Amino acid sequence: MVAGIPCPTCGITRACRLALHGDFAGATRMHPLVWVAVPVVVVVLGVELFGYARARTWGASRRVRGGDVLMAGTAALLFAIWIARFAGYFGGPVE
Repeated sequence: MVAGIPCPTCGITRACRLALHGDFAGATRMHPLVWVAVPVVVVVLGVELFGYARARTWGASRRVRGGDVLMAGTAALLFAIWIARFAGYFGGPVE
């Protein structure tokens, strides 16, 4: 949290922890995009690590067809949920 304002991903880490403990409803309440954002990050990280192990250069995820659209779409969804939470939807801002 910067200057008292939560970030767009505020609550994702706690949502992951809840999901790992089997509290799927609690994870969704903590951050509704936990089921979208986390898999995208895991896939992008996996592609990057595989690309680095293979070619010793970073940026493999940028060369995946549709990867930029997937990442930009995920960022747009995170931003939209962030704004909606300030309006009181999805449980309001997580602090």
